[in-house]
Amino acid sequence: MHDDTPDLSPSSRIARDLALVRRIRDGEGEALSTLARLYGQWLLDVSLNLVHSPDLAQDVVQDVFTHLWDTRHQINIHGSVSAYLYRATANRSYNLLKHERAHQSAAARFLELEDGSQVDNEGALALDRADVRAAFEKALKRLPPRTRDVFLMRAEQEMSYDEIAAALDIAVSTAYKQVYLASKQLAQLLSMWVDPEGK
Repeated sequence: MHDDTPDLSPSSRIARDLALVRRIRDGEGEALSTLARLYGQWLLDVSLNLVHSPDLAQDVVQDVFTHLWDTRHQINIHGSVSAYLYRATANRSYNLLKHERAHQSAAARFLELEDGSQVDNEGALALDRADVRAAFEKALKRLPPRTRDVFLMRAEQEMSYDEIAAALDIAVSTAYKQVYLASKQLAQLLSMWVDPEGK
């Protein structure tokens, strides 16, 4: 399974894991390393099945263990630690997917706005294509250069995060975060056209 000590009974495994959690709560970094060694690969497989990118899955699992350490004083696990880790990993993976769908939707709206198609409110209809392009370009210029480049590679060139990361020699998770930041900023800057009713 996901544990390298298959000879342990389920109750012994739960007791061992809860002891590790108590040690983590007391600030023992070695206990966190042990927990990561026991469950890291399994959690990576769980996330990979959801996000379909090894680098993003690695980022998810790293975030799970980082969060566990950062919030160690508030940890309150009474049952299965593996179930807790599974839920945390699945939730972070689903949140990443939800953000990705939002990014793709935002990118599509920005590109529709830019080319003048499918505008659906009176303010946008009153603008001609050149004015919309100017507004979009102005909003893009307000983004940090690297963030703007990554967003355009994703939105206009339809490059994958893996392709962007390889092209710019950055981590896949960095590419993802840059698109997230760009989408969020552009949504704010172009909100009156992209989402006129604040939906």
